[in-house]
Amino acid sequence: MIPKPSTAASTFPNWAAVLAADPLLPGGLREGYHRTLNAFLDFCGQKGLAVTAPAARQFVELARLEGAPSPGRLQQWKDALNWYFQRRRESRRGVWSDVPPLARSDLGNAAWEAALIGYLRQRRRSWRTEQTYRGWMWRFVRFLGSRPIGEVTGAEVRAFLTKLAVEEHVGAATQRQALNALVVQAG
Repeated sequence: MIPKPSTAASTFPNWAAVLAADPLLPGGLREGYHRTLNAFLDFCGQKGLAVTAPAARQFVELARLEGAPSPGRLQQWKDALNWYFQRRRESRRGVWSDVPPLARSDLGNAAWEAALIGYLRQRRRSWRTEQTYRGWMWRFVRFLGSRPIGEVTGAEVRAFLTKLAVEEHVGAATQRQALNALVVQAG
């Protein structure tokens, strides 16, 4: 007898409600995740597989071979499955985030900051990393003056890192940390 898909989902039965309430995912992405996760859970139920990471890899590989999805669609499937397993782990531990409750609603003052926060929280980076990267980005924005962050060149990034080293006497590790924040923002 083939198990019902709901049996496969029993390890995280409220995943759809958690997904619907996730403030870090825009509506269209949330809908795509929902379709992907339903298809994955149906796949596990039909094949009699436990809902595990190896089953997820098998699901993605089989879908890739059968449907030849675009690289963007394939990445969305992987992101959806990663979201599912991360939230399932968190629900088992009773931990949803290390972002302090009052800070969860803080999504920044500028569009670039909101994008940075969303990126970091979606990837479950620590609260301390978020604070650090936001600090570096604000310093960089002040360094740029009135120049829009979307028009930044590599020369400006180098000039900022040079200023840190020469004028502020920061070490190589601190420069790398600042560069990491800038690279995450650019991504």
